Amino acid sequence: MKTKLKFVKGILVLLVLLASIGIASAYEIGVPLTPLTIGGIASSGYFKVERGGATYSPAISIPFTTTIDSNCADGSCNALFGGVSILNSAKVPVWSTTSWISITSASPWTYTIPAIAFPTDGKYYIVAIIANTQATFSGSVWTQASTNVAQESITVEVVTPSVVVISPTAPTIQLGGTPSSVQLTAQVIDNAATPAVMTGKTVTWNSNNAGVASVSATGLVTSVGIGQASITATHSGVYAVLTDTELVTVTAPGIVISPPTSAIAAFIAAIWAFLRGIFPFLPANM
Repeated sequence: MKTKLKFVKGILVLLVLLASIGIASAYEIGVPLTPLTIGGIASSGYFKVERGGATYSPAISIPFTTTIDSNCADGSCNALFGGVSILNSAKVPVWSTTSWISITSASPWTYTIPAIAFPTDGKYYIVAIIANTQATFSGSVWTQASTNVAQESITVEVVTPSVVVISPTAPTIQLGGTPSSVQLTAQVIDNAATPAVMTGKTVTWNSNNAGVASVSATGLVTSVGIGQASITATHSGVYAVLTDTELVTVTAPGIVISPPTSAIAAFIAAIWAFLRGIFPFLPANM
């Protein structure tokens, strides 16, 4: 029993050491492993998850084949164990499996991480390790060594909504003319190192001057009177309320003066010629 406890304790220390030293990917010795997937993300992959959004509970899977000799009575035995750690951006473990998981099935090894609530925004690393620990009895002394270690990881960037952006900017519409309305759209952008539009986010719309322009629940602004109205889009997130405002101008329809037709132009020219006959100081052309 003491030998088994030392066996497990030794590889538990190994997991913490490997996780705290750094992130290694896809190195292996002896045990034929295929790349790790975590929640469907391939080894060394990257994805985003929203803090305060849906709970993240990924399954880790490493298909492999190996021979396990659990009979220590013949003086030599080995066991295969798996462990998982989550590291913060400083590569410091913030969560680990409380004990190593004994792997007895041939393929695949699958482990589901309990629901994770990431405490802060930023990058995290999910690391899975498989260790093959061997114990040998010789000269009344048991010795053990961990070999065939495989480590795989993925990067998780935890984000929250950062800003709302309305488009188009500063539109102008007409009262009784064309266009009499304009469709506004609002995008919610995250706070990642490389910001991107967040999908599935909703906003509420409001006009501060409904006598000039009204706005529908989908952002359609319609002219009501001449003037200006500020249209605001608001996203109510878990950690912040974000807004953006655009000024919409409503004008009267323009008056268009069409050029005279040829018949009218000839009539005006005849009158002008008559006037020049009476008043010769008038210019030849109007």
